[in-house]
Amino acid sequence: APHSRILAAMYVGHYIHRALIFPLFMQRSRRGMTLTVVCLAFLFNLVNGYLLGRGLFLFDPPLPNDWYQSPRWAVGIAVFAIGMATNMASDYTLLALRRKSSRPDTTLYRVPYGGAFYVFTSPNYIGEIVEWIGWSICARGSPASLIFAFWTAANLLPRAVTTHAWYLKTFPEYAKLRRAILIPGVY
Repeated sequence: APHSRILAAMYVGHYIHRALIFPLFMQRSRRGMTLTVVCLAFLFNLVNGYLLGRGLFLFDPPLPNDWYQSPRWAVGIAVFAIGMATNMASDYTLLALRRKSSRPDTTLYRVPYGGAFYVFTSPNYIGEIVEWIGWSICARGSPASLIFAFWTAANLLPRAVTTHAWYLKTFPEYAKLRRAILIPGVY
């Protein structure tokens, strides 16, 4: 069915960008990345892709053939696209900020501005959470897709909280910006 191929393409497209394209733009660190980190990332994606594939296409009730023509599908695609665009734009904003200071092996940290950074401390994390919520909507809220969206949030929200606390500690004027961790004006 077309929707199954589109769901798979959305998932694979995200991880092609995350694993192959985005790293090409990152500055090489003197510390590098350990083989353990590379292997664990590969294993995560292998297991995750397998479980999602089995869950969506073997255990979950099949999506109707015309599902990709429904308004909920369109909403899911739009939410996914907004999340992915936010995630990618925010990641590239952060990359642009990373520059070497005058001392070797040190990094100059600055507060990011622009785009969703005017609203959130970590829009890259929020964007990825929104992305997988959109994907779950496209998958008709199947258990596999909901679990994946939940675990994405469970992984990224604590990182967003830690990043927010680090900005507050590192930049005394940061509190005046009133950026949200998850929900503007609330949290």
